[in-house]
Amino acid sequence: MLRLFPTVLKGKHVALPFVSMLRGRSVAVNFAEARPAIGDGESFGKGPLAVRCEPGALRVSRRWRRLARSATPILQRHAVATRKPYPCITKKQQETGL
Repeated sequence: MLRLFPTVLKGKHVALPFVSMLRGRSVAVNFAEARPAIGDGESFGKGPLAVRCEPGALRVSRRWRRLARSATPILQRHAVATRKPYPCITKKQQETGL
């Protein structure tokens, strides 16, 4: 699993034969046996998992250059090294530069 991590960071995991990319507003996953569901380090419990997108629930900024100048050094290095926007930044983080 750790060998695959760099492919995720570079976005190359989508070409792997066991990765499926789908689009939709909601997804439901059912398992033959109850399995723990974990997302972003948080446990969602066991059993079926249902997720839906809420329009406007998350603000994502693509203005990484301007944000990188005022961000903390770690985020600044990430933005400059990857040339990608921050994965997620809140309005408070944007205003304070944290």
